[in-house]
Amino acid sequence: MRVFPPSPRGRERLLYFPFRVYVVLAMLAVELVHGQMPRHGDFGVGLLLVACGYVLCLLVFVLSAIIHVVTRHYEAALLDCFFVLLTVVFGYHSLRYLAIA
Repeated sequence: MRVFPPSPRGRERLLYFPFRVYVVLAMLAVELVHGQMPRHGDFGVGLLLVACGYVLCLLVFVLSAIIHVVTRHYEAALLDCFFVLLTVVFGYHSLRYLAIA
């Protein structure tokens, strides 16, 4: 059984997988935690860490999209642009909770 994929494209997908999962799961976690907290709970530090994670994911996806366009892998660049958009939308949505905290 192989842990790492044999192809370079598979290894690239494996490298970006944690960032793609973080974008989706962090938003779900923010929604779940915010729904369970009291009205004036201390949510600022955790949400600040989530926002920093979104900034890191945004940088990774933008750099990846630029690299894919330069190397003419347009399908991968389009997928990275989709995750850039998703990161911006989810990050902006979670920042409203930071303003409340």
